[in-house]
Amino acid sequence: ASGGSGDATNVSLAEFSISPDPVRVSAGGALSITNEGAIVHNLSVEGNATPMLDSGGRATLDLAGLEPGSYTLICEVSGHAAAGMEASLTVE
Repeated sequence: ASGGSGDATNVSLAEFSISPDPVRVSAGGALSITNEGAIVHNLSVEGNATPMLDSGGRATLDLAGLEPGSYTLICEVSGHAAAGMEASLTVE
């Protein structure tokens, strides 16, 4: 097993998108998230979520607990997922 920030996959949040879509990450990996939008967003998958991120905010979401498979990433701000802030996540 290797460690370090090189294992994190970059994900960008904006109004109202999550990119890239789909997101692919190795089992045990993490997502390095940046809010490039103008308003508050976060990223959630399977009950794991970042804090709410102000514009320009950054966070890392550890996916070590997810088994290989397909998941859906969403923003938990009310109405944002319905407006298009969701993406597919594949853990390989």
